[in-house]
Amino acid sequence: MTVGAPVSIADAAAFERWVASALPGEVAVYHVGRLAEDREGRPEIDRLARIALAAGRQRFVTLAQRRHDASRWEYRAIRTEYQIGNANWLRRDDRLDRLLDAIAACGSVQKAAAALGMSRGALQRRLRPELRR
Repeated sequence: MTVGAPVSIADAAAFERWVASALPGEVAVYHVGRLAEDREGRPEIDRLARIALAAGRQRFVTLAQRRHDASRWEYRAIRTEYQIGNANWLRRDDRLDRLLDAIAACGSVQKAAAALGMSRGALQRRLRPELRR
């Protein structure tokens, strides 16, 4: 593959494999459309978007958008030079996503803590180091 030549990513597993094997500067198109709207009610697209965001937060990729046409965008990930030192690079972000999803679903930290079977303070202590990065 030529460095910088865009490749199409079909699903979350393919994105994970691409991040692990891509060379710095390689580009992947992981979605074409309107990602925020397309995620609604489509768990496979939502999972792919979450993994792309996690990779971006951990600096493994730079995320970019490019206008595809008048109503659609091309969502791209550009591999950085940052090396993946741990095969479980997504686990930390998955934990954070589960905690934030619980808070969003319950409407408050107090209710989310109760739903997760922990105290409000315990939930806040678990979130604090995750959000400090």
